[in-house]
Amino acid sequence: MFDAVDTWLGKANSTPSAHNLHIGDLTTRNDERSELKTRFANADAHGDGWLDFNEFAHLLKRGDAELTDKELHVLFSKVDRNSDGRINFDEFVDWLCPDSDPNTSLAVHWFHAVICGDIEQVANMANHKDLLNAREHRLNAQHGMTAVMIAAEAGNEDCLNTLIELQANLEAKDIRVGQSAIGYAVADDRFTCLLALAEAQADLNSTDDNGMTPVMIAAMDGQHRCLKLLARKCADLDAKDTNGWTALMLAAFEGHDSCVKSLVDRAADIDIQNENGYSINACCERM
Repeated sequence: MFDAVDTWLGKANSTPSAHNLHIGDLTTRNDERSELKTRFANADAHGDGWLDFNEFAHLLKRGDAELTDKELHVLFSKVDRNSDGRINFDEFVDWLCPDSDPNTSLAVHWFHAVICGDIEQVANMANHKDLLNAREHRLNAQHGMTAVMIAAEAGNEDCLNTLIELQANLEAKDIRVGQSAIGYAVADDRFTCLLALAEAQADLNSTDDNGMTPVMIAAMDGQHRCLKLLARKCADLDAKDTNGWTALMLAAFEGHDSCVKSLVDRAADIDIQNENGYSINACCERM
């Protein structure tokens, strides 16, 4: 991954790749920033001061034509910190040249290894115990995700299993909405990752800041396979969020009939009311 950028900068022989990078090898210096600004402008085909996905992908593929679309899309979303669909110069520099704090530099490369599913690199770097449960504060500052969350969200099952074996904290929550890895797996319909987390005894009833459990997320989003798995693993089907809504209410309100049927078949309570007095019957009437 980093070889692509190294080649683009014309420094392939002097800058270590992601697989042999040492702490502090990349630092933000004035001469580097000036060079990057010139290169960034050359890559900005539209001349608008931003890199869209196509420009970003073209830039990296000039150094490594074998980069997959998945790797490019995941990287683009992480570099694009404010999620506006384009990368500005500061975002680009923050990604490519982390600050001079050695711990920050190491963390950036740790998260890149997780994002790309580089199991070997993840295992090699895991001896730095402070990385295992570190929060991604440079690449996605507004979320504060850990490696386990990132792997679950991306569907990197092998990487997730490696992190589980390394005893990463499965119950850590992000700083955006208080969601754990199991919530990310359900939200993105990552069934195999959900199964791995469930078998590793992750909390199936973990709640986010809104009181949403994985069952509720699955019911609201219509993730039927995930919902059935959670029910089979005896997750709480009648838990309420902060507004008193249950998974059954959410499934009915969103019109996910298969989820409603599965919940009813599993004896979810049809008489519970939310904070406004709505029951499952009222939710069905609004469908």
